[in-house]
Amino acid sequence: MSPLEDRLRTELSEEAEAVELRPEYVSGTVQQVLVGRRQRRIRALALAAAAIVIIVLSGVVLAGQGRDDSSPPVIDRATVQNLRQTERARLTALVEADMPAVQQVLADDFELITPDGTPLPRDAYLGAVASGDLDFKAYQPVTPIETRVYGDAAVLRYKSHIDVVAKGTGHRTDGAWHTCVYENRDGHWQIVWEQTTLVGQLPPEH
Repeated sequence: MSPLEDRLRTELSEEAEAVELRPEYVSGTVQQVLVGRRQRRIRALALAAAAIVIIVLSGVVLAGQGRDDSSPPVIDRATVQNLRQTERARLTALVEADMPAVQQVLADDFELITPDGTPLPRDAYLGAVASGDLDFKAYQPVTPIETRVYGDAAVLRYKSHIDVVAKGTGHRTDGAWHTCVYENRDGHWQIVWEQTTLVGQLPPEH
């Protein structure tokens, strides 16, 4: 028997003797008091738990309102500017056939997907430019270079004007869309993938 129950039983026994009540009244009343106290304690705990849940949910809602998952990532303007300058410098180096400059920007695993869907690895691409088989007369962006940075990777997209003499296809002047993937390797941004899509029709096969 708990101290509380013992105290209640003693007090009720004294009152029962004063008014000449039966012992059963004492036992029943003690149990009712104890049950009532337990019920009140349970209700209090339930209210406290509900309040905690409401506070937590309110914090989650407010945090969600403060964050818009559809918003673009925070832009590191210095990195974006560096990438755009690097891409423009790469195009200039291709026109000038400045092979050391081109090699510095192209990653070892660079691969170009040409307008006809042919994968062109780094060595074949560099060899074609160095030999003149791929002779760029002009190569420049005609739209802003859109840039998205994801940590040590970045995606660039823009439309260009290309004036090129290519072995097997001759002289072409085209507009093209480019999607380029860069990676930051050892502190230097290098292009690893490039895909080119001509604006217009491909030349007929000979």
